[in-house]
Amino acid sequence: MSMIDEGIGFAIGSIFGEGPKVRKRVQSGFPWQEFMRAEGGVVGQSRGLSQEIEERRHQELPASEVQGTATIQVLGRRAEFGTPAGWAARDADERALMPGNGPDSAICAALYRTDADPSLVYSLQVLTVSHVHPSQKELDPALWLLATERATGLRAVGRVVCVRLASQPAYLWHMAGTMPGSAVGRPHESMVEVRSSELWCPLPDGTAKILLVAPPERMREGQEAFGSLISSWRWMPM
Repeated sequence: MSMIDEGIGFAIGSIFGEGPKVRKRVQSGFPWQEFMRAEGGVVGQSRGLSQEIEERRHQELPASEVQGTATIQVLGRRAEFGTPAGWAARDADERALMPGNGPDSAICAALYRTDADPSLVYSLQVLTVSHVHPSQKELDPALWLLATERATGLRAVGRVVCVRLASQPAYLWHMAGTMPGSAVGRPHESMVEVRSSELWCPLPDGTAKILLVAPPERMREGQEAFGSLISSWRWMPM
């Protein structure tokens, strides 16, 4: 396992539920071209979370082909997704060494691009965070996004988007910026430019997250893998 994988479980995995009430202050569209240019502002503090909506609408995501399927355990539920073409999964022993694991968090799947330089900050993960206090069952995607910005130093690009992870409502956003090299397994570099996409899916016993982190030059390829994983996701019968 590379140093990048060891560092990639930075603070995102531990952020959950800073808001006191459900606000659902999100928008239902996403300007992909704006995101690919990595332009925009801090969404949570400006235009991106101003529209209240009642229905969560599934959004079309860019996707690549899949090769085979993977089955994982997510907070006591079985789930299945298609492995994006050109990606491979870390085994359980490798995942156990990654820093996203903790008393209330776990890395359920960690995928890497097989043709990428191991030194790249490039990873696609499925993580879970368990509730540690009843107040964390309150949903506030706006504050989740702001907490992620504070924890990572990245800036949100575009809007929070309402999607579905199979049958479950979920919230998706995208970020861009630089992070300390020490936070992403590259201590020899002071700052590293990264792009990220996150999907948070609230469940009765916690939150499932899908996290993509990629270098700018491979973000479009990473977005297709991220979309394929989400689009192919199925919750298995209990």
